[in-house]
Amino acid sequence: MGEYLLTVVPSNEILADLKKAKYDQRNLSKFKTTVNLLAKGIKLPRSYRDHDLKGKWIGFRELHIDPDWLLIYWIDGEKLRLIRLGTHDELFT
Repeated sequence: MGEYLLTVVPSNEILADLKKAKYDQRNLSKFKTTVNLLAKGIKLPRSYRDHDLKGKWIGFRELHIDPDWLLIYWIDGEKLRLIRLGTHDELFT
């Protein structure tokens, strides 16, 4: 299974986003797999398009769980802070 390097810390916003994702019948196992990879410090495949954000989101990172299902997160020392989860429109407009 492997050892976790980072402690996962979800924001209140992402907890609400997860409820919406469940209601929208998103594949939550993909979300869990992605978080496990991040928490274990495993380099993500290029398909995740993991990158730094700019503007008001400077210091945060974004990746694509699916083409239009995004995770915004921040690594703070030994903590993986999960910030938001949603479509591009939901997160940036």
